[in-house]
Amino acid sequence: MIGVATAKKFVGLNNEVIAIGTKAEKPEKSGKTVERVIPFNSATTKIENLDKLAVFNENKHPVFEGPYF
Repeated sequence: MIGVATAKKFVGLNNEVIAIGTKAEKPEKSGKTVERVIPFNSATTKIENLDKLAVFNENKHPVFEGPYF
């Protein structure tokens, strides 16, 4: 599975990954298979789902506001 392999690669580079899929079992499987993978069940072909993804991402990863050092 390309998606799982890609997620593993990014996780291996010390990243957290949001796995997006239209079937619940695909992102859920990624989340159970790979540490630091957050599943998000959605079709990104609809603008309202992109809005939901933006809110989901902001809740998981708030924008850092403050000094960088």
